Amino acid sequence: MESFFEIDQTDNTSGQGSGAYVPPEAKKWNWGAFLLTWIWGIGNRVWISLFWFVPIIGWFGMPFVLGYKGSSWAWQHKRWKHIYHFQKAQNTWAAVGLLAWLLAIVLGIVLLVVTILWLTPLVINFLSNLAQTFTGLGPLLQYILYFLGFNTNIINTPQPQMQFDPYSF
Repeated sequence: MESFFEIDQTDNTSGQGSGAYVPPEAKKWNWGAFLLTWIWGIGNRVWISLFWFVPIIGWFGMPFVLGYKGSSWAWQHKRWKHIYHFQKAQNTWAAVGLLAWLLAIVLGIVLLVVTILWLTPLVINFLSNLAQTFTGLGPLLQYILYFLGFNTNIINTPQPQMQFDPYSF
């Protein structure tokens, strides 16, 4: 016989707040919460996920906290039809999170390649113009560096040549 204060663990306790019983099926790592953090949190009414917006600590800590505790919090803060409905919803969040991350990585690579391909001719043009500019300034820059104490070994100063001329006396 159950006492008055015991919870019947077969009842659906979802959405009853932080003190509600969480079934073992809902105490698993949550990939949707880990990958989508605050977006997942809004969808599951887990407002603590908004701490993701706290710089550094939120960005690097909250995904792991949500991954570990997210399933329990989602069960406690949102009403679900049954445990299977909950599991299906969380699996959908995980799939959407994985897809979003994969798309972001592919888009990032495409943008990097396009940027490199777009910038390469500009950089080559800039460097060739720079080289042409310094070609005219080359001797002036060499003398400035020489007088500042840098041995450039580029300045070709004529060396006096010693020749013996027996008739020069």
